[in-house]
Amino acid sequence: MDLSLVPPLGRMFLVAIWLETLLCVLFAACMWVLTSRRKKVHGLLFISTAILFAMSTVHVALSLVQLLQAFVDPTVLATPRGSDIYWINEANPIYSAKNMLYNFSVFAQDFLLIWRLYMVWGQNWKICVLPMFFEAIHISAILVAAVLLTKPGVDVFSRAVQGWGLAGWALDVFVNTSVTSAIAYKLWLANKNLADHFAKRSGYLTAMFTVLESGAIFAGATIVLFSLDAAGSVAGNVGISPVAQLATMTPLLIIVRVGLAKTVTRQDTSLGTGSLVTTRASSRRIEVNVSQSAAVTHDYPLKEFNTSKSVVSLGDAGVTKH
Repeated sequence: MDLSLVPPLGRMFLVAIWLETLLCVLFAACMWVLTSRRKKVHGLLFISTAILFAMSTVHVALSLVQLLQAFVDPTVLATPRGSDIYWINEANPIYSAKNMLYNFSVFAQDFLLIWRLYMVWGQNWKICVLPMFFEAIHISAILVAAVLLTKPGVDVFSRAVQGWGLAGWALDVFVNTSVTSAIAYKLWLANKNLADHFAKRSGYLTAMFTVLESGAIFAGATIVLFSLDAAGSVAGNVGISPVAQLATMTPLLIIVRVGLAKTVTRQDTSLGTGSLVTTRASSRRIEVNVSQSAAVTHDYPLKEFNTSKSVVSLGDAGVTKH
């Protein structure tokens, strides 16, 4: 093997895996938001958050094992540039296990995003049919690519691996972007409807920007991986380690940002700088935190927006409905 052709994979993986540890702080903040609320939190959020963090933790543990083997194992160190050559073996069982964890983390993140779509659109299952269809194709494609990489001597840039892998990443970007946009659009409609009556900015707009920004983080990272892999750069495979953590970070980030925003609003309310606007419709109500100097309660039918079925569930915080 011509060592001059081997990229500095050791340093690249060392930096990529170090970035994975940033998730622990975000998970702690997420748990604080979910457990500190007075209202009952949807059980799916606890379960999905715990599963995502568990998979990410195992992913980090396997990464640590790889680092120990690459930089401590005497057999590896005895080989010239052994710490770089170690990472070339795509069929390494640890590497294969990490690939599978990455795939299932992405699937769990997409499923949670589709669930939010279902809740925001008034628990209308029809809106989820196409996203679930494309998500099924997406997870199938990336699993095929992952299985192909388990074969000894396989080339990560072979035609079969590239075809399935790039198709999976493209579908992931499509599902993530389209579902995020659909959620944001519904929140925009809700905000527009309330603005027509109150002429104030509601919590829906804040939630909309939170969803868009969080979705853009993961979609942007996936596009970067897609571009690097399509260009034949090994950096695309190296980047899977930190992006695997983004699959967990993005849904947690929504919960934390919306939850902390609500905490700040409550503090402002106690100082007289905020209030609660209650809109009654079909014997139910939507609670929205807005910034104004006095509490106002109005009764409106809200004919344009059916609030009787609409449920905004972005971490069960920030914008709530009963």
